[in-house]
Amino acid sequence: MITTLLALALLQDGLPTDKDADAAVRKLKETAADAGDDAKIAAIQEALVLRHEAVIRAVASMIASETERVTIGGVLALGDTDHPVAAELVAKMVATRVKQAPVLAALCSALGKLGWQNGVGPLVEIVKKVGDADVRPVVPEALNALGQIGSTAGVDAAIDLLRKLDGRGRDPWRNEGEMRQAANGALRAMIGGEGANRSLEWDNYWRDNRQKLAAQAKTTWWVKSTMQRTTTGPGEKAPADALAVVTRVVDPQPEQPKGKRKKP
Repeated sequence: MITTLLALALLQDGLPTDKDADAAVRKLKETAADAGDDAKIAAIQEALVLRHEAVIRAVASMIASETERVTIGGVLALGDTDHPVAAELVAKMVATRVKQAPVLAALCSALGKLGWQNGVGPLVEIVKKVGDADVRPVVPEALNALGQIGSTAGVDAAIDLLRKLDGRGRDPWRNEGEMRQAANGALRAMIGGEGANRSLEWDNYWRDNRQKLAAQAKTTWWVKSTMQRTTTGPGEKAPADALAVVTRVVDPQPEQPKGKRKKP
């Protein structure tokens, strides 16, 4: 049976085979059959060590009918699985979970970590639903994820949200401050613009700098033969046998170590 150590060894020797994936899926189903939530989540995490389409699809199918806790754990595990099928399936889940804030927040987190372009559309739809009281608490999570992905396809939605916030008078939404902070952070991650904070400032900055930023865009690719990422700059050829992950005009900021804060 596939264990975590064996799976890691297989990955070191090469890409997982269909046989490896069949064994991993079989073990997942056997382990999850009579298990509690914690054991199911652990089994999902172990299965996904094999980044194989069949395993990813099996996990997505399994969590569709599981408890909220297992669903969230499974979604977050898929978010750690850098594979185009994981990105595709997590993105598709958003439309079916709009009224389940905890699951929707996990989906946003997973899409942000995955960082694939196809996550932008579902995240933008969440931001557009800011008027829905059930969705509004998750809007900051969607904006944070848009910033992580970094595609300029999320710019208009973030500016439009700020426009709505700038135009509101009495009876502010409870999380307006959090949404404003997340929108500004997402915009800086997508297009730079240090110092802009209001919708008009962002409109002006984006209009004045759009062409210049587009000229310096870099594209990240996922190479099928290695399941690794590589990035090309302006004028550079795409690698052979690769899928485009995302195109960014601003380089992503390195993650800060947990427990350590950036010096002021």
